[in-house]
Amino acid sequence: MSDGTPPPNDPMQLMRDVYAQGIERWSKAMEEIVGSDDFAAASGQLLVLYAQQQQSIRAASRVAAESIQMPTTEDLAEVALLVINVERKVDEVTDQAADVATRLTAIETRLADATAAAHAIPTRLTAIEERLAEAASASQALSDRLTPIEEAIRELASAAAKETAETTAPAAAKAPAATKAPAAKARATKKPAPAKSAPARRTPPADG
Repeated sequence: MSDGTPPPNDPMQLMRDVYAQGIERWSKAMEEIVGSDDFAAASGQLLVLYAQQQQSIRAASRVAAESIQMPTTEDLAEVALLVINVERKVDEVTDQAADVATRLTAIETRLADATAAAHAIPTRLTAIEERLAEAASASQALSDRLTPIEEAIRELASAAAKETAETTAPAAAKAPAATKAPAAKARATKKPAPAKSAPARRTPPADG
């Protein structure tokens, strides 16, 4: 018993041996039966009879279900197909709704940006108006500063004109006297032309 072998005259071992031999003989017999042509023909006929029986049972159950207004498997299959189509349409509509929601969100974002920009326009216009007012005041201040300069320029121009007139008047007064003296000298130095003799007057003859 130390090597693990069962004891002699073990009834359980005898039963196991008999069971194994019976299973082996039974499996060989079944293989021979199943592998025969007669079994294949009988199995075919049995399957044909089973199919005909199932078809007749289905037809009878359909007629019975229609008579008591109960849905058949075909009706359930059609309803399932319709439900599948409806679910597909619902999925498509859901996807389209998600796309529309995304586009609406983008439109809302753009409208919010446009609204913010529109709110910023008055502020920018106010800043522009302030700058224009500052530019106008600066232009007015520049004009005010240029006015005294223009007046000073006019005064300088009038003073220069007066000075020019005063300086040119004595020169003009002296110029004729200077020019008359040479003319007198020219007359003094000019020789008198010889006097022409007057032609002799002819006396008419006296009447005799």
